[in-house]
Amino acid sequence: REVIETGTRARLPPARMSSFTLFVAADDDRREVIEIVAAAAGVALVVKAGETCPGAEGFGPAMGGVPVLSTAQGPIARTVPILQYLAGVHAHSALHGDCLYTDAVVDQWLQVFLADIAPNLRILQDVAPDGTVAEGSAVAQAARGKPVAPKAGLALRSRAEAATAAVFAALAARLETHSCLVTERITLADIAVASQLLPLLESGAMPSVAPAIARWALACAHHAAFVAVRGAPTEAAVNRIMSAASAVAPAAPAAAAAAAAAASGA
Repeated sequence: REVIETGTRARLPPARMSSFTLFVAADDDRREVIEIVAAAAGVALVVKAGETCPGAEGFGPAMGGVPVLSTAQGPIARTVPILQYLAGVHAHSALHGDCLYTDAVVDQWLQVFLADIAPNLRILQDVAPDGTVAEGSAVAQAARGKPVAPKAGLALRSRAEAATAAVFAALAARLETHSCLVTERITLADIAVASQLLPLLESGAMPSVAPAIARWALACAHHAAFVAVRGAPTEAAVNRIMSAASAVAPAAPAAAAAAAAAASGA
């Protein structure tokens, strides 16, 4: 297969492969980050919500599965591989790192996004501070119809808060001295993480955050790819983010320093 070698990753010839179809469940919140990456990469993306990709019936939304990207070579399933593929379509997108090391750190942040950020922020959205689980939420659905006791909800929320505190420490440590997570420009890492944080910051659900994170989040919110998918941030949303930055942030746990070093690639 013909490729264009640029930097450390191979890019597909843009003239041959510039439009793709995404099959995703109608209520899948992973759709937004995929659309933002496609916009940043200059890739046309057709979204078919609630349909199953031909040839990938075991993965598609009709089976309660994961997002699937249809390409000329075949389907690609799961969020991170889709993000990496879209980012590599055009050499000019520059969404990967700028060397072998920063490529690896971008991939590392994608794993943090997948394992620590997305699921734990979802728990914080679904479980109230008193342990009450929102009806119809992802946490409630995972219980398969059984009621989640407040004690169990509190335990879930406590674990999620500890995990996100460590991630926020890593974010703040990096963004105190850099404009973006890996290089000095937006990469897949910034898009993946910011797409999860922005809804909470803009809604006021995250009342306190490090000023460096707030500054970075606002920069992401105003980035052309984010605006193309999410729309320009409203004045109210911007004010909430600024207000969160002015609040006193809670202290990170003692283990956060090690987590920060690991997540930042140090």
